[in-house]
Amino acid sequence: MVIEILKPELVRIVEQASSLTERLETGFLPSDPSNSDDIVNSRIEKWCQTAAKGDLEKFQKRLAWDGLTLSNVCCVLGSVRLSDTQNLPSWVETFKAGIEAAASISVEGPEQGEAHPCLDSQNPIPFEEVFLPFIQVARDKLIAQTGDGYYCLTVEVHADLERSLLGALSGLYSHAIELKFSAFRAKRQSALSRLLRQLQNSYSTTHYRAFIKEMLQDG
Repeated sequence: MVIEILKPELVRIVEQASSLTERLETGFLPSDPSNSDDIVNSRIEKWCQTAAKGDLEKFQKRLAWDGLTLSNVCCVLGSVRLSDTQNLPSWVETFKAGIEAAASISVEGPEQGEAHPCLDSQNPIPFEEVFLPFIQVARDKLIAQTGDGYYCLTVEVHADLERSLLGALSGLYSHAIELKFSAFRAKRQSALSRLLRQLQNSYSTTHYRAFIKEMLQDG
């Protein structure tokens, strides 16, 4: 089964993933500002507390150093929409390719290490299986760019390079996936089983494997 991501879904992902800098530059417009007031106020309050220990005057001076005002940052701290939905950022194609590659990733069975040399069963990387499709995409892109030069390096060297990328991806995104996994696990555990697990300080891989399978299929 190939996972298909529709254009509206990609647009929504780009809108939600946009950074403050991207929102301030071009291409993004406030979306339904009337429903964003509480979110904007909460973010401004937290930002002010972090940057100026809650001193609004100092915070506004700090914004001015970057050529910003309170009013123009407020416009982009809520929900936003893309003004041009036809020309998406270049990273979207890589993301889309990774999602589509997920359907062909197998993480079951003893042959896992052979299929994915970047994995080390004795030293697993958090949620490494979720990132394997993107390792495959990176490998395909590298082969396309280097041609026969790709094979100048040994399998072991490529495995080390891919594992380095795997670790970087996990470092960036594993916290967000951990939150999703916690919610997934909580829905599937009874109160008694959670208590027993806490008392025994043990961890079953059953829920983890089910979570990984769901993520690779359509998560």
